[in-house]
Amino acid sequence: MSFSDHVGGIITGLQISHSMWRDGDLSLHNILEQIKQYKQLLASETQGSTSDIEYTPTQAENPLAPPTPRTRKQIKAEIENQDRLLRIIQGRKLELQREAYQLSDEDRWYTEEIEDYLTYEKGHRKRAKQVVKSRLAGRVHWIENFTDEDTGQKIPVERSRIIKINGEWI
Repeated sequence: MSFSDHVGGIITGLQISHSMWRDGDLSLHNILEQIKQYKQLLASETQGSTSDIEYTPTQAENPLAPPTPRTRKQIKAEIENQDRLLRIIQGRKLELQREAYQLSDEDRWYTEEIEDYLTYEKGHRKRAKQVVKSRLAGRVHWIENFTDEDTGQKIPVERSRIIKINGEWI
């Protein structure tokens, strides 16, 4: 039997399978089994040249087929890849937040000032002396409007939050 006879047989088999499929006499599984049988017949005649090629339809080719089982190693690799992508996205998000903090407009503004703060010398807190130290504080400022419950008047209150100390993000 020649190669063209095999191809003709496969096409004829698929045509028969298609008509049987249309009539509801054959399932997709049986069609795939027929293709596998023709492949084996072809492999035996060509002395096994295609026997190492295994055809298994993918989930995309056959969405009704159950998902192909994966190994624990494959799943672990996918989890590690997703974790790596999350770290990249979180790092980029943090960069954008820091950039947004340092922008100044009418709603929020950023300042860096040297300010004094109280701390204690090392040792027991009750016996330690208070020491005044200085630091460079980066602050983001904004105004919140509160409504007085008695008068209904809006009262603007300036708020701030330290986001950098001595040039380091906190």
